[in-house]
Amino acid sequence: MDSPRIHLTFVDAIGGVAVLAALCVAAWFGPLKAHSAADQLDQLMDLQAEMQTEHSRLQKAIERNVAEWQTLKEKARREGKLDDQLPVQDRLRAVRDLAERQGFNDIQIMPVQWRSAVDVAEQTFSLTAKVGYFELMSFFKAFERSATWADISHLSIKQIAVTPAGHGQQFDLEITVNFYSSYEQGDET
Repeated sequence: MDSPRIHLTFVDAIGGVAVLAALCVAAWFGPLKAHSAADQLDQLMDLQAEMQTEHSRLQKAIERNVAEWQTLKEKARREGKLDDQLPVQDRLRAVRDLAERQGFNDIQIMPVQWRSAVDVAEQTFSLTAKVGYFELMSFFKAFERSATWADISHLSIKQIAVTPAGHGQQFDLEITVNFYSSYEQGDET
């Protein structure tokens, strides 16, 4: 009868040793893990502070850019270069007339896109034509002097012919013109 009891005591002793060993290991490595976790927490808090600083810097830059944009928009409006409505058909016709007066041939104008940001709308058109070199330069000069808030964002010129008697060259022209207005999407009627 004593042997089952000894066996249980021996099993209890081995279990106790295993538990004691586990507690010793936990006590030995526990502070290391806690120290490592504390270091990671410190690193995360430092990273968060850096990100908050960068966010503040970017927010100030955005506010500064919006203020500059508003100033530019108001200046353009005062100078009569910013339409109040969209589409800017009158200005589009003016560019077509300007191209025709400068000697452009086979003029085609197509809408490309419309987008709005910071209460200014941008309407983009593609203009294609056949034109000579001097006519093209005259167009650029006249476009620059025109009273419109627009820019040319793309230009493609391909030579198609040399005119007889050496009077110049003929080109296929493609330009992208961006017109701006103070139109807002809620203004649609």
